Amino acid sequence: MAKKYGLYVVLDMHQWLWASRFGGCGVPDWSVEQYSADELGMRKAVSAFWADPSLQDHLAAVWKNIASYYANEPIIAGTIC
Repeated sequence: MAKKYGLYVVLDMHQWLWASRFGGCGVPDWSVEQYSADELGMRKAVSAFWADPSLQDHLAAVWKNIASYYANEPIIAGTIC
């Protein structure tokens, strides 16, 4: 639809309060079920993500797959860092 109207699309996996378990949206609740459903639990879940290189590698792999899928799509805006 964006192409039809000459618009560019920016893909963004934005986290808002990390998961619905904490009152937001983002990661699936099953991935944070071991944390209490309050702000402290959310902070622990976020900290655990940044302390675990394998989780970060998984997220990087997801983005690589998305980039590969849309590599030849001119309406997807982005930068190479």
